[in-house]
Amino acid sequence: MMAAGIMFVAASGSVRHLSADMHVIQIAFFRSAFGIICMLPWLTRGGFGAIRTRHSGRYLLRGFTSVTAMFCWFGALAAMPIADATSISFATPIFISIAAVLFLREPMHRHRWVGLIVGFCGTLIILRPGFAEINIGALLVLTSALFIAWSSIIVKIVGRDDGPDTIALYQVVYMLPLSLVPALFLWRWPSVEQWFWAAMVGLFSTFAQRALTRAYAAADASGVAPFDFLRLPFAAVLGIVVFMELPDLWTLGGGLIIFSASLYVGHGETRSDKFGKTAKRSRTNSRARHID
Repeated sequence: MMAAGIMFVAASGSVRHLSADMHVIQIAFFRSAFGIICMLPWLTRGGFGAIRTRHSGRYLLRGFTSVTAMFCWFGALAAMPIADATSISFATPIFISIAAVLFLREPMHRHRWVGLIVGFCGTLIILRPGFAEINIGALLVLTSALFIAWSSIIVKIVGRDDGPDTIALYQVVYMLPLSLVPALFLWRWPSVEQWFWAAMVGLFSTFAQRALTRAYAAADASGVAPFDFLRLPFAAVLGIVVFMELPDLWTLGGGLIIFSASLYVGHGETRSDKFGKTAKRSRTNSRARHID
C-alpha cells in the first residue's frame, strides 16, 4: 500500500510538471495511451474470454465518467498545490458511499451520515469560504470525486457478471478514444523530455492501481485503508522539495479530518458487509436444518 501511495503521488507530480507547458487534456490522453501499454501483460493473460460482456453500454458510460474524472483531477493538479488536492481527494470514498445509497438503494446507515457531515466539515476547513478565495482546483477535485463515485457504481453493477480483467480491459478501450478526440484540438507535439514524463504518468498511474489492487486482495480493507493517508505527507514533501509549495495547517488538518471520515465510512461498510454475509449464512443453515 505504501508503494501505491508513492506511485500515486509520483504520477501527480509528473502531471503537475507537464501541465506547465502541456494542456491537461493532452496529458490525460498520454496517461491512457501509455497505461494501455503497461497493462498489456495483464490484459493478454485474460485471453479472448475477457472480451465477452453484455454491458457494452455501461462500459461506454464508465469510460466517459473515468475520462471526465481524470480531466478534472489533472486540471486540479495544474491549478493548486499537490498537498491541497490530495487532502480534498480523501472525500472520494464518502461520495462513493452516498452514490451507493442513491443509485443502488443501499441503506443509509449511521456511519454514512456521520462520514458525510464530518467530511464536509473537513472540506470547509481546507476551502475556508469567506476567509480565502476558493480555488477552481478545489472545485475540480470535488467534481472528479463525483465522477469517480459514478464510475464506481457502474463497476459494482457490471462486476456481478464480469471479472476484473474484463472491467479493466473495457475501461482502457473506451478511455483512449474518449481522451484522444478533445486532445486533438489542443495538440502540441511534445519534446523528448515531455515524452518521458508523459510515459511516467502512465507508468506510475498503472502500477499504482495494480499495487492498490494487490494490497486490498492481500488484506482486509479496514487494515489497508489507513495507509492511504500516507499520500498526504508524500505529496507535501514532493510539493516542498520540487515545486516549493508549503502546505498550511488548515490543509493538513482538513485532510486529516476528511481522511478520518472516509476511514470511518469504510470501516462501517466492511462491518455491514460481514454482518450481511453472516446473516445470509445463518438463514441458509437454518433452512438446511429445517429440511433435515
